[in-house]
Amino acid sequence: MEVIRCNNLTSMADDGARFISDISQREIRSKGWWSLALCGGTTPRHVYERLSRLDYAHALAWSATHVFWGDERCVPPTDAASNYCTAWELLLSRVVIPVENLHRIRGECPLPEDEARRYEEEMRDFFSARAGSIVGGFPVFDLIVLGLGRDGHTASLFP
Repeated sequence: MEVIRCNNLTSMADDGARFISDISQREIRSKGWWSLALCGGTTPRHVYERLSRLDYAHALAWSATHVFWGDERCVPPTDAASNYCTAWELLLSRVVIPVENLHRIRGECPLPEDEARRYEEEMRDFFSARAGSIVGGFPVFDLIVLGLGRDGHTASLFP
């Protein structure tokens, strides 16, 4: 394991974007595609903005990138509280990525339990179609971006 310490938000954004870019290039060279799970909150905002800048927007093979979410709030995708909305506004609307590569949780669904089942099925279908991407019955993401809330939560999991 490697721990990267950053002195400020600019350094974190640069190091985070470089790390994500390196992982994506490695995985695309290896298998032709890669999976990325995003989070919401304030932690990743600067990294998302950095990834949307021209050097990374063109360096990453967005057409080979499949984006998922680690968690979502029960709100529409246009709501400022939506993790999808944050990622869309700061990153995904600024790069050329096929819409079918965006695997979002539908937070606006009136029955969250039904949406959780649908999203689980979507992930299982996606990863099952790609050799070696399911281990022990669970999808294996190439990279999961996590933030840490002030109360210590991550991916809507609380201490």
